[in-house]
Amino acid sequence: MKPILIFIPGNPSIPGIYDDFLETLKKELNLFKIYNLIHLGQDPTESMDFDSISLSDVVDDHRKKVDFIIKDHPDSRFIVIAHSLGATVASTLCLEFEEKLDSVYFLMPFLYLSGKNKYIVKLMSYGVLQNIFYFFICFVLNFEDISHSLFIRFGKEKSNLVKAYISNKRYLKNLSMLLKSYQLSFANNDYFKPLPFCNLKLHFLFAKNDLWSPSSMTQKLPGRVFSIVDNEVSHDFCLLASDSQKVVHHIKKWHVNNNDK
Repeated sequence: MKPILIFIPGNPSIPGIYDDFLETLKKELNLFKIYNLIHLGQDPTESMDFDSISLSDVVDDHRKKVDFIIKDHPDSRFIVIAHSLGATVASTLCLEFEEKLDSVYFLMPFLYLSGKNKYIVKLMSYGVLQNIFYFFICFVLNFEDISHSLFIRFGKEKSNLVKAYISNKRYLKNLSMLLKSYQLSFANNDYFKPLPFCNLKLHFLFAKNDLWSPSSMTQKLPGRVFSIVDNEVSHDFCLLASDSQKVVHHIKKWHVNNNDK
């Protein structure tokens, strides 16, 4: 039976930016179906009217979605692939849904505060800076030349997609509330803690000089975990076709090896 992929994206989880990557995965891994889970407050097809959104809210929302998907396919096996902040969610689900999952792939996982990112997260926790971030993005989007120069390296189609979503004031407000919650969420929760106790096949892919997912994390991983540091991919691999192809290559190689054992 073909496996079902549950994909948990990074933040922001802009619908569409992973489409090429996921379609290639579906073909290369011979998947039955893909569920691309959008973070709470970031899906325009659902209500975006929230007074507050925290990382814990996002984790709980994804837990309910994954539980529903698994119950909706009682005879299927599942693969989880999680990118960046999505790895935070996936780490909390490993033990809970262990019996139904075949393997979990963490792509540039953001699991704890370290190095320079802890200072950025601390700055984002201040309400006044949250407002500055909000108004800065709105300001930039009003000037086509500036916004074009910021996003053009991702290509016209994905550049326009990113700008379309973050120009939505409700979307941007929800995004900034989630960013503000990082400091407290990571202080109160050890998202790395469940991994050593999980009996699933866990795979980690790191990029070189990644602010959010330092490759030094490999030193903390359990010995049975598979990990690779690829110096030629970026944290935002989904926005660049060449990077996406390289990430697919790593996942396919792992997947084939898992099935051969």
